[in-house]
Amino acid sequence: MPTPKRETVMTNFKTQLKTITVANGYSFNASVYDWREVPIGGSECPAIICRDIVETIVVAIGLHLHNLRVQMELILIEGTTPISVRQMISDVVYCLGKNLTLNGVAEDILPIEGEDIIIEQKEKKIGSVSMVVIVQYVTKPWDPYQ
Repeated sequence: MPTPKRETVMTNFKTQLKTITVANGYSFNASVYDWREVPIGGSECPAIICRDIVETIVVAIGLHLHNLRVQMELILIEGTTPISVRQMISDVVYCLGKNLTLNGVAEDILPIEGEDIIIEQKEKKIGSVSMVVIVQYVTKPWDPYQ
């Protein structure tokens, strides 16, 4: 069987986020993970965990328009400050905005629906942000591969 389009969308989404590097002009180097449930270690931060959590489909002129809700959890451990957390959010937004079609597999990425920021001081200071975007893509009716 061919690769489902949803899988290709998520692969390209994560690949886009992996371009977040200091060498590319961003403020940090992103470690990007797919549905990671194991705790993140300090050497893996800053980290972005991506989860395609909900998808709705609308019939549009003989096609299926998929609205894929993608949750991103941004985690920053060392050097966490409100300023660094806001910078991380801005870098992610800017990065996604540079390639809204994910190299042609998506129709659009809809703006962030909001962020939840948490900064905790335990053994180490930890910053965490939960962000959600909607990735829209189209398939033929009842064919998740095209």
